[in-house]
Amino acid sequence: MKKIDRKIKIDNLEIEDLGFEELSEEEDELITKMIDEAEKEIESKTKPLTIRMPLSQIERFKKIAAKKGLPYQTYIKSILKQALDKEEDIA
Repeated sequence: MKKIDRKIKIDNLEIEDLGFEELSEEEDELITKMIDEAEKEIESKTKPLTIRMPLSQIERFKKIAAKKGLPYQTYIKSILKQALDKEEDIA
C-alpha cells in the first residue's frame, strides 16, 4: 500500500492532494497514468499567445491578481473568458 502525496500543476496553479489514502501499487499506477494523460490533454488544448499591453495595465492585473491569490496570467485568462462569455450572450 502507498500513500498519495502529489502536487498537480494546472494553468500555473499548483494543487496539492492533502488527502491521504492507502492505495495498492496497481491503483497508484492507474491514477498516475490518468493524471499524466489529463495533463497532456490540458497542455495540448492551450496555445501560447503574445500580446503587447501598456505596462500600467499589466501592473493593474498583477495587483488585483495578488489580492485574489492568483498568478496574474491566470487572472488575465479568467478576465478574458468572462468578457468573451458576456459578449457571446449579447451577440
